[in-house]
Amino acid sequence: MKSKRKVLLALSIAKHYFIRGIVRYAREHDWHLVTDMMYTGRVPLGWRGDGILTILGYRRELVDFIKSAGVPTVAITLINDRVPLPRVEGDNVRIGQLAAEHFLQRGYRHFAWAPFLNDVMDAERHEGFARVLAQEGLTCHVLPQAHTVTGHV
Repeated sequence: MKSKRKVLLALSIAKHYFIRGIVRYAREHDWHLVTDMMYTGRVPLGWRGDGILTILGYRRELVDFIKSAGVPTVAITLINDRVPLPRVEGDNVRIGQLAAEHFLQRGYRHFAWAPFLNDVMDAERHEGFARVLAQEGLTCHVLPQAHTVTGHV
């Protein structure tokens, strides 16, 4: 009998639909998911397994753990682009475009972009948003980001 693959969900934040999709895939492929980090927010000491799925934020200890784990790792979404990992991500430019189209269809003509972080995901979404507005001859005021990521890992 083949043993189950042990896969760590190295997530401290995640949308419910991410988790639901991961659980469905794991069930279909007979994986054992280790979900401790979702509850404790801590890297599990002494963890040994077959792979890691992560939302790789900017926590140095998580980055160091993933680099040292020596197992296949896939990032879910692009938050931290400084650590080269295979990733599954949304089309952020298209997300920005869809947002702009949504507001334009409802008759809005004055726009401001309020970034949460100065990260790649936000920059790409803003690019798509501003591009659609520019095609309509409109502009978008950019506010200062709420948080600044420093000391990227």
